[in-house]
Amino acid sequence: MPSKRTSTRKPRGPGIGQQLGSIFDQMLNGQAPSKSQIEQVAADMVGKVIGRKVTVEEVQRVRDGDFEPFGDFQPVAEQVRERVKQRAQGRPEFTPEMNAKIEALKEQGRARAVMGFGKDDRLTPEVIKQQFRKLARKYHSDLHGGSDEKMKRLNWANDLLLQSLS
Repeated sequence: MPSKRTSTRKPRGPGIGQQLGSIFDQMLNGQAPSKSQIEQVAADMVGKVIGRKVTVEEVQRVRDGDFEPFGDFQPVAEQVRERVKQRAQGRPEFTPEMNAKIEALKEQGRARAVMGFGKDDRLTPEVIKQQFRKLARKYHSDLHGGSDEKMKRLNWANDLLLQSLS
């Protein structure tokens, strides 16, 4: 019969996830979490990042602009503080190039939807052309039930998807 193991670890308090869950539950129930709860979670999270215990007082000093308690952590703390400011001011986090790529991917998704493709469908020029011909026969403005607007969107989607493959 195997022997029963006993743990020698000290019991710990609630983890960061449990603390955040508690704060979230309070907010869902219409209660505002206390400032001390939020500051304690922030101290625990910063402590995990830098690898040592961080007090609430240190977090408050950082919030007020004094980074001295963290020494080498100062540049990282400044970046975090700047990002928080940007979010508060509603500025985008991404560079213009990243925003352009995101918009292009969104456009491709819209084009796939117009052509009747799912996001997981593998596209080749032949598949796109075949689907375009099928839909063009169905929605051509000279035929029954067709419309110019539908054909314009179909042409746009076809061109965009073929261009994205080249």
